[in-house]
Amino acid sequence: QVEGVNIVIDGNGKTIYGLTSSNYNEGNGFNSNGLVTCIKSSLYSVTFKNLTVSGANLSNNGGWNAATGVFVGDINTVKVTFDTCTVTGATVTSDAWAGGFVGYVQDVYVADPNSSCPLILKNCSVTNSTFNGSDATGALVGLNNGSTIINDTTVTGNTINGGAGYSAAALVGTSVPGTTATNV
Repeated sequence: QVEGVNIVIDGNGKTIYGLTSSNYNEGNGFNSNGLVTCIKSSLYSVTFKNLTVSGANLSNNGGWNAATGVFVGDINTVKVTFDTCTVTGATVTSDAWAGGFVGYVQDVYVADPNSSCPLILKNCSVTNSTFNGSDATGALVGLNNGSTIINDTTVTGNTINGGAGYSAAALVGTSVPGTTATNV
């Protein structure tokens, strides 16, 4: 769990190999899983930059509220930016939401993408990965309940499997209110 003021996680071009994790209960009813399980607080921002995660194997059988993403399982009311980050060769399996960068973006109902709490992905990529979710599933984000801005980002060679009756997509499994994508 990450909490703080304007946090920057700079990988300086490094790669994290073989991240493996399963189920984590963050204590507020969500089971989140990822490099960082949960980021929350509307007063703070978090930036990940210049970081690659290769060969991650994440699973989450936490039921209807399982949020699994390679970088972050669950984002709650925070401006989060991914700049020049990569996911490659990952396998993500979740009982609910599965995504390459984020499993679930919650409570970020922001209509203006220039406001304080969007999710931003720029100069990022997801390649040769498999995402299996029983609910909304996407190579970038599983379920997005907020503004997402995607710029100059690539998604190639991935397998995306969503649950019956739920959406599975190359970018974002389900997005409410919406996603803006440029040069994708």
